[in-house]
Amino acid sequence: MEFHFSARSLAAGKAGGAAAVSAYIAGRTTYNGKRLNAPHGPGEVAFGGLELPPGVSFLDAEAMWNAADRAERRKDGSYQMRGGDRRPLKEGQVRKRGVPRIATHADMALPWGTDEAQSRRIVTRICNQLIEQHHVGVQWAVHNKEGRIDHVHFLWSSRTLSRKGFGGKARSLNSIACRDNQKDDLKNPMRLLGSKRPRRSRRKRGFIGTQDPLRNVRLIWFLNLSSIGAAS
Repeated sequence: MEFHFSARSLAAGKAGGAAAVSAYIAGRTTYNGKRLNAPHGPGEVAFGGLELPPGVSFLDAEAMWNAADRAERRKDGSYQMRGGDRRPLKEGQVRKRGVPRIATHADMALPWGTDEAQSRRIVTRICNQLIEQHHVGVQWAVHNKEGRIDHVHFLWSSRTLSRKGFGGKARSLNSIACRDNQKDDLKNPMRLLGSKRPRRSRRKRGFIGTQDPLRNVRLIWFLNLSSIGAAS
């Protein structure tokens, strides 16, 4: 059995940014008054929601992502450029700077035949993990395939969130695992439970053992999938 898990960071302002991805996973056709390219068809989005830290509220997910975008801008409206790669430069090289990361988008498979209650249980535990440990805002949506629940999308902020609004970057979620696009069809998911250092090729793809900031998210996701599979 193979379980699909992918996660990638989203840069502010690119291809509509987090607001466009938010609209896509929620099944909307527009974002901020702009038409979304290739929106989902009727019935492809089963259900979804927005989970926030205690004391935080937004009108909807679009309002949260617009606020997240504003948090990355200077007073003149331009983005606060990030420093980029910190590795030593070779002679003649110039360090590139890029737009800030605004969110992480994760796509996680659900077992074929998972019902709504089981899906909500997995979603709730993962959202709680992200909010309690990292203090971020989380949007999620469960999607159908061929009329049945198939996978779930998560979109969480790169900055911490509190009653005062967006704060500093959630550095505990800022590493290779979130920075680079990573895809993993886990043929041996039990490796997630171990603490051995992965081989070099897997470290390059974002698997850095117990230091992986998504490790706990992966564990919750996999253990819940395992319990559903055992019960079916």
